[in-house]
Amino acid sequence: MQAVISVPEVAGRLSEQNATKMLMRPIAGVPLLLRNVLTAARAGANQILLICPVALSDRILQRFTAELTLRGVEVITVCVRDFNPRAWSVWMILRPYLEKQFVWLPWNWVTIKQSIMQVPLVKFESVDWTKPAFTTLQEVDREIASKVRSPRRAGGIVITSLVSVAAAERFLVANSGKVSDGFNASFNRRLCRPFVRLLSHTGISPNGITFARIVVSVLSAIAFSHGAYFWSVLGALLFYIAGLFDEMNGMLARLKFAEPPSGRWLEAMADGVRYRLPLVGITIGLSWHYGRLAVWMGIFLVIGSILALIATSFQRRRATTPDKPNEWRPSSLASIWFARDSPSK
Repeated sequence: MQAVISVPEVAGRLSEQNATKMLMRPIAGVPLLLRNVLTAARAGANQILLICPVALSDRILQRFTAELTLRGVEVITVCVRDFNPRAWSVWMILRPYLEKQFVWLPWNWVTIKQSIMQVPLVKFESVDWTKPAFTTLQEVDREIASKVRSPRRAGGIVITSLVSVAAAERFLVANSGKVSDGFNASFNRRLCRPFVRLLSHTGISPNGITFARIVVSVLSAIAFSHGAYFWSVLGALLFYIAGLFDEMNGMLARLKFAEPPSGRWLEAMADGVRYRLPLVGITIGLSWHYGRLAVWMGIFLVIGSILALIATSFQRRRATTPDKPNEWRPSSLASIWFARDSPSK
């Protein structure tokens, strides 16, 4: 699927510094235009058609395309004078670069991949060019359109001011969880939102949060090992905080497009530390009161938890692909999205 994004004509009239400030304004730590393109790629777009003003600085384009190339995103840039999406003649000029169907994304529309994936297929004449749209220059393919969910408003925030920047960041953080989140995960993510938004403006990486989670888990085990009531309560509190670090790690990774394969395995290791070290600490703490019986109970609990780790690791391997171990297999919703690309019978 192809995504089409147009840089506004006014950017070509500004100085290089002001144009960069306009197009690359940080939104939760990621430049605006870059976030727009990466969100489209995350939603399944395998090619980005970037329409630029003729007068736009070449250095801006070179830096931007170089960044996307490093991230494995294919970009085709086309310079057009006075681009107006409502003018049919302009689209005829772009026709050689366009795929049969494409997604239109306003350059300053901040959204998430789920919203893009659920945009319905509409006629070209029905497109609202101020919002994301899935359309075609030809007659709408009814068979593909029938597979798409019922029309809904594309969620997102248009960036026009500092107030809208703050609103967009709150929107992104609020939607940085997973569709499969249950009540417990949703509650914990709500507690983490202010911290995630703050961390998005720092240089702290998701892996840094994972290391902090490991440290907190070790401290939790040490607290449990004392065996006294106060230390047990402290250990339980630290154990819960380690869980919040786990939520923040995933939210920040999705928010900043920082999801390397190594992060997935580091997170798995942190899971093992968080759930098993406290068991060792609890066993040591209980041994002060119940002696050998507590030790044997702890041994059985640790063995059981290791078997559970093996089972979940096997499930994780089956739920991912070898080339992308950091990403779960496409959901049924993603399958609908990719089905749009298939030719009609």
